[in-house]
Amino acid sequence: MRFIKGAVRALRNAIANMDTLVTLGTLSAYVFSVLVLAHVFGGNVFFDSSAAIITFVLIGRYLETGLKLRVSSTMRELARLYPRSVRVIRGSVETEVPVNEVKPGDIAIVKEGEVIPVDGYVDGGEGYVDESVMTGEPRPRHRGGVGDLVLAGTVLTRGGYLRIRVTRSGEYAFITQVIKQARQAQSLRLPIQSLVDRVASYFTWFVIAAGAVTFVAWYLLGAPIYVAVLHMASVLVIACPCALGLATPISVVAGTNNALKHGILIRDSRAIELSPRIRAIAFDKTGTLTRGGRFEVISVIGDEKALYYAAVAERGGSEHPIARAILERAREVYGEIPGADNYDTIPGMGIIAQWNGLTIGVGNGKLVKGFEAVINSEIEGKVRESVDNGYTVVYVIVNNEVLGGAIVLGDTLRPETPAVINELRRMGMVPVIVTGDRAEAARVVARKLGIEHVYAGLTPDEKADVIKELKSKVGVVAMVGDGINDAVALKTADIGIAMGVGTDVAKMAGDVVLLDSDLIKVISFIKLSRKILSNIRFNVLYAFIYNAVLIPIAAGAVPGLTIS
Repeated sequence: MRFIKGAVRALRNAIANMDTLVTLGTLSAYVFSVLVLAHVFGGNVFFDSSAAIITFVLIGRYLETGLKLRVSSTMRELARLYPRSVRVIRGSVETEVPVNEVKPGDIAIVKEGEVIPVDGYVDGGEGYVDESVMTGEPRPRHRGGVGDLVLAGTVLTRGGYLRIRVTRSGEYAFITQVIKQARQAQSLRLPIQSLVDRVASYFTWFVIAAGAVTFVAWYLLGAPIYVAVLHMASVLVIACPCALGLATPISVVAGTNNALKHGILIRDSRAIELSPRIRAIAFDKTGTLTRGGRFEVISVIGDEKALYYAAVAERGGSEHPIARAILERAREVYGEIPGADNYDTIPGMGIIAQWNGLTIGVGNGKLVKGFEAVINSEIEGKVRESVDNGYTVVYVIVNNEVLGGAIVLGDTLRPETPAVINELRRMGMVPVIVTGDRAEAARVVARKLGIEHVYAGLTPDEKADVIKELKSKVGVVAMVGDGINDAVALKTADIGIAMGVGTDVAKMAGDVVLLDSDLIKVISFIKLSRKILSNIRFNVLYAFIYNAVLIPIAAGAVPGLTIS
């Protein structure tokens, strides 16, 4: 009855579908068998054929539904992981409240083995967090520095304890948005799917016509009527427009689900169809190609000992990214660094420390003027050259003298960035930098990566204009970014790819979101898209070959072959 109802609904809309073919095939065999039983015709009965056809079609639909449920398992897993309550500090007392009642700024407590129930930043404690459900990365990551980002749905596997300052919870948490957007993406249709569905609809009418021609042909050739009915029913049932209809959606659902398991959220499935045609891929610089706010020591101008003195001063407790970069480099060179006897931070200038009877200053040109320190012309010339090349420079002053010079720092590239750029070139895409940062800083990054096309010092609208220009010159353009100033360009590009640790505005503008901001996943997305489209093409080709071979056999048009 479910097939008959489906066929009737289709008929009312002047269309034909798989239900139409199953209904015509099974009812023709069934009605014919009833007439044979009533001695209206001679011949054999085919009640078993009708029952077998319905059984096999239902088995097929059962398998199809099972596949759809399996490929949606990631979303169910994410939803199941999300806790319903959270422990927070209220008035110096730890209390458990529903997760939807937690407000930004609250302090949440998570203990070893528990699922983190909110988005936020570490405020105290430390531990290793399993983020595999969000990123696909199986190895837990250490989270313990104040300001480290943690996300709801991840698990504190070991380490014991985290205090988290809440930024989002409940329906606003990142995991909730991922689940919602992933479900929406899986229901979206590729342009190719509409074409295939249209072909499948026409194909059904063709099969009905082929069934009618088969019956008439056999009847006119003088075959017994039951033989004509048998071949007609075989044609109607052997044809499979549902294979065409399923060729695209099953591939898209499976592909988007596979992407999500590996930390790639495809918000708009149209990106899948466009990605193999990408000719240029534009990158924001800060926070995308680089770590954003993470510096590394490039060189020391003058006396190398300047690095040691600077690290001693900075070890006093500065959390500034420049201070962290100096300390990391100094520990690599000198090992453990002693702390200053005392220190004082001067906003907008730098830091002053006392150590072993020495006064050490680390900072910018204003600090040098404040100390009235002497800088020789050779050092000053190298400093100007470094600044012109886009680097950040800090002076090291010891007892009112610029000790041999200064420390040159640069924005740190993501570790995976060079490999990603090289692979994109190998795949035939042109990498481009589109940034609001200074031209000098952008050129430094471009030189490191061998990128020829650099657009710097741009406003958000100017970034979008560059994307439009690239589209008119080369064709399909993708944009990768993380900030509010990238949102317009992400929307303007044929495919917008947003970094997961970026701003919400950027993520909402992106067609694809890299949940853990690993640039390698740009490559993974493009390769996965190619696999999905290749699978769709194979499915469509297979369905056509299947029907082209078996329909003539079912009609009895191939001598010596028949399908009952």
